[in-house]
Amino acid sequence: HPKLVIKPGLSETETQETIRAAYRQVFERDVTAAYGLALTDLESQLRSGQFSTKEFIRHLGKSRLYRREFYEPFTISRVIELACRHFLGRGLSCLEEFQTYFEVISEGGLPALVDALVDTQEYADYFGEETVPYLRGLGLEAQECRNWGPQIDLFKYSAPARKVPQFVTTFARAQKPLPNQHPYGVGNDPLEIQFGAIFPQEQHSPVAQPAHFSSTSRRILISSGLQNGHPPGLNRAASLGRIPGTFGQTVFQLEPPHQPQGHQVQGPNLDVTHHSIEAVILGTYRQVFGREVLDSQRQRVAETKLKGGQITLREFVRQLAKSRPCRQLYWESLYITKSIEIIHRRLLGRPTYGREELNRYYDLAGKQGFYALIDALIDSAEYTQVFGDDTVPYERYLTPRGYALKSPQGPAAWWKPRDNPAIAGDWMAEWMTTHGSSARVLERTPDQAHRQAVAAVAAVSPLAFEHTNANGRPSQGLSPAPENAPVPPPEAAVQPSEAT
Repeated sequence: HPKLVIKPGLSETETQETIRAAYRQVFERDVTAAYGLALTDLESQLRSGQFSTKEFIRHLGKSRLYRREFYEPFTISRVIELACRHFLGRGLSCLEEFQTYFEVISEGGLPALVDALVDTQEYADYFGEETVPYLRGLGLEAQECRNWGPQIDLFKYSAPARKVPQFVTTFARAQKPLPNQHPYGVGNDPLEIQFGAIFPQEQHSPVAQPAHFSSTSRRILISSGLQNGHPPGLNRAASLGRIPGTFGQTVFQLEPPHQPQGHQVQGPNLDVTHHSIEAVILGTYRQVFGREVLDSQRQRVAETKLKGGQITLREFVRQLAKSRPCRQLYWESLYITKSIEIIHRRLLGRPTYGREELNRYYDLAGKQGFYALIDALIDSAEYTQVFGDDTVPYERYLTPRGYALKSPQGPAAWWKPRDNPAIAGDWMAEWMTTHGSSARVLERTPDQAHRQAVAAVAAVSPLAFEHTNANGRPSQGLSPAPENAPVPPPEAAVQPSEAT
């Protein structure tokens, strides 16, 4: 970001450009170009040397224009947040700082707040007497990251359109216990993992909800009920059995034909005498990709090597995770936080614990890339202990929100009220409101009314009506009614309840 200064010896063009930069910083727009406004008295005193740049900024903040734009339309809390952006180039740091400025503006009003900001030691260190304030964003200096979600929103051109004080809301939320969410916040992601506060570009009802997770904070994870690499019998009383919403988990494990005497299997295994190795391969695809893949996406060379005993099942998992389809699905199309979380769940069978673990993966992915991340997960001590060389990874742990979403008693249970698709009657009522009154519908012929009633229901559920064609076979959809079929009266077309 260029640092602009006003000092003696500048040309007229440079001076004018610096003055316009001061307007853009304080008023968030170039008022001279957009509105033809200029505070000529202040400009003349600045040009003549009576005012320093610091005093010019101070008088802009106390002007009638600033009061009208950034004081009168907002609450006191939002005024303080915007003022920090305009005069210090950053957002609020903490609740204590907000309380200090709130006391100042409550006692002395807007002029006192402007003086308090401009006269701070921070302003003197960064801008001094000659430099125009600027936004101190990413890449300019080291700053605390706990408020980056609201701060990035504060730096946007649309910041004055937000009336709700974002920083104060974040500070108030921080006084409560840590929420059940991702350590880096919650976005508009429909999945239960809820990735990142500042990473996704939210379009609908955007809200950043960071929480003050320390580096030692760990998320609560619920065991799936399998042994998770522990010796048999350990913590069995605390297990939950199978995960709600699933049909039970089968742990696919390839075993050599002859096991050493006394060898114990870590968990339920696949009996290859009754299940072919193809079942193990398909189970690996489902775990790594989250679904069954197309034939064109299968890694035939790796499958052949696995069947021939040239590679272990662990190496087969590695090659699937590094394949081009997997990279396109979970790396190239997602932002980094979501990619790491999904890949971690696929390969290690659990969500990440917290910020400390995520930060290691950030550093690894940023310096060495996607393939190094895959190798780090598969070569980890945890993978070796739990899955070894012959077990397909499986879901070992999930978050409380994930458990609640899958549980019959959870928020997504089928019997609980939620946003359901519109039924035919609702669809017809909305259609009639949009396209005309019932009187216009009555003017249609009986055959048209019948076809529209059928179309209304078929638009919601194509399987709702079945007609019989001339050959006596049932046909679905909007097939024409037989000629001898009874035609409902026209009133049926204007009764939404009849269509349902």
